Amino acid sequence: MLQLARSGAVKVAADSRRHLKALLVTAPEPLRQALRSGTWLVQARACAALQAEPAAPVEDRATVRALRLTAERAPSAHAEAEALERELRALVKAMAPVLLAQPGVGPITAAQVL
Repeated sequence: MLQLARSGAVKVAADSRRHLKALLVTAPEPLRQALRSGTWLVQARACAALQAEPAAPVEDRATVRALRLTAERAPSAHAEAEALERELRALVKAMAPVLLAQPGVGPITAAQVL
């Protein structure tokens, strides 16, 4: 069950990063220019901090809202996946520590064997 939850969180994180990039590509030019540089994490943090001007056109306000929501989702899902991986590691370590001692076997692969 934890593996399934982790897999879903990994998928949401990856989809959110792709979605954020797509939103940035189609954003109005001034916004796109301001958010163009940096890694996806730098861009996500910048997007999460965006504030729409109340007098801005509705399209700009909607874009800022979409960018903020998407930017908040990606790191949250990534953190969830990491937390679940730590839980899986602890369970595998308790149930079959010899698996984790094998070269190239991490908690995800070991949990699949159990």
